[in-house]
Amino acid sequence: MKMKMLQRSPTPKAIVINTAEFGGGAEFIARSVWRGLIDRGWDAWMLVGSKKSDHPKVMTFHESHHIDYRPYSFFAVQALQARRKRIARNRGYEDFHFPFSRRVLDITGSRPDLVFCVNLHGGYFDLRALSALSCHVPVFAHVADHWWFTGHCAYPKGCTRWRTGCGDCPQLKKEEEAIPDGTARNWKTKSAIYSKSRLHLTTPTQWMAKRIQQSILGPAVQELRVI
Repeated sequence: MKMKMLQRSPTPKAIVINTAEFGGGAEFIARSVWRGLIDRGWDAWMLVGSKKSDHPKVMTFHESHHIDYRPYSFFAVQALQARRKRIARNRGYEDFHFPFSRRVLDITGSRPDLVFCVNLHGGYFDLRALSALSCHVPVFAHVADHWWFTGHCAYPKGCTRWRTGCGDCPQLKKEEEAIPDGTARNWKTKSAIYSKSRLHLTTPTQWMAKRIQQSILGPAVQELRVI
């Protein structure tokens, strides 16, 4: 799908993407960045998977007035999406089947000057959209856990398979719910995404910064800062 050309607003504009605007640490970081941009005169928006307030500048991906959602609502399209999700779940693959993720540039009505991502896992965002998005506008991301460059987990707990391709995941073997091990496939998918992406990253520690550089996320890094 081609992205239509959008006019830039005379006021600098930013979109912050996160699971929700209220919740845990990731939500606090996303909200702090969003409010900080507003305080500095930016036209700042939040795109979330689950909206928990009535703030007009917080929007879910499916409630934009600037997108025609009708093509996504046909029965055949929804049935195909449901089938893809079911296959992914049954094989242990990451569920990236969220088509509105590819509409970030026009979902708020005009193209942003930058996009800031915090927590992209949680069943609401298609990570594959990052490649095209980062070629059109600067994409910043706050990386505070390992999910970005593993095949499944947020914290590998001593496992180093994220360096070589995951697979045979020790964490999945310990989890109560039996989940097929699709970690090697997930790792390769993420690696392919990052090989075509350009990302400006922040992270809270030097330790995590070193891990990012050693991971499949490394080739995508245009800038990396510890904050």
